[in-house]
Amino acid sequence: MSDITSKRKYSILVGNDINSVSDSDKKTDWKSLLDSISAHFEINFDDSNSDELPYTLLFEKILSRTRCEEHELRTYICNYFSNLKKNSIHDLIPLINANNILTTNYDYRIESAFNFSPPGGLKSFFKDNLFKSYPVNDQSNIWHIHGEVLCQKSITIGFNEYIENAYELYSYKMNSEYDFVNRLWEQSEDIYSWFDLFFLTDLYILGFNLRIEELTLWWLISHRSKQKRAGIPNIPNKITYFYPSEYNNAAVNLLNDLNIITVPVENHKTDKDSYYKYIVKYILKEQNGA
Repeated sequence: MSDITSKRKYSILVGNDINSVSDSDKKTDWKSLLDSISAHFEINFDDSNSDELPYTLLFEKILSRTRCEEHELRTYICNYFSNLKKNSIHDLIPLINANNILTTNYDYRIESAFNFSPPGGLKSFFKDNLFKSYPVNDQSNIWHIHGEVLCQKSITIGFNEYIENAYELYSYKMNSEYDFVNRLWEQSEDIYSWFDLFFLTDLYILGFNLRIEELTLWWLISHRSKQKRAGIPNIPNKITYFYPSEYNNAAVNLLNDLNIITVPVENHKTDKDSYYKYIVKYILKEQNGA
């Protein structure tokens, strides 16, 4: 790990959807995790409206209804996501040749697609996620922006920690030590944190439905748009969001209003392999003319 982790080229942000290709992958979605936690800790969600809550608030509900300590919950979550096998979608990620791969996933299935194993003995807290990345090869770094299973204290769970993440991003921007504003005006190629990648590199977002629980990402996207409206000219990068063609809702319309390019893609329900292969080809064509 280095202070300046890469030179500016292009980045991808990868969400949990890439983990669910076949029926055997279903346990990796958030609902399955919450059901497993509820069964393990004997939590009875008898409220008829619990499903209406964002997952971030459901975690707070779990903590309020069980006698388990938070570290026990973290241990259970990390064990739940350990030793999972990569699928065909993970194997597509190295083909994108992105300089930076950001992911909200705790597991290391993307790393395994690069034949890379993270170093052992890691100790960090979720506040460290802003600056921490691994070089998985000579070109690409990976950032676990919500933490990783080898560092239990690094994983971001619950509403409070999502809010704290947004505060950490704002504090980073305002910290003179990192001189973000001047680097933005100068279009510097020095990257100190994953926050920088939303302003200084082209960024492609895939595998997200961008529900309201993605508080940190929504804050960052809206803050970038606010900066552009304020007349800061040196935000020339593009952010592109890929989404299933049937998922044309208010969130997509809002992203368009917030200066995000939105690209509908067919076959998400029927053939995820072709869905993600289309996205890979789109990125390579736009960046390299491939």
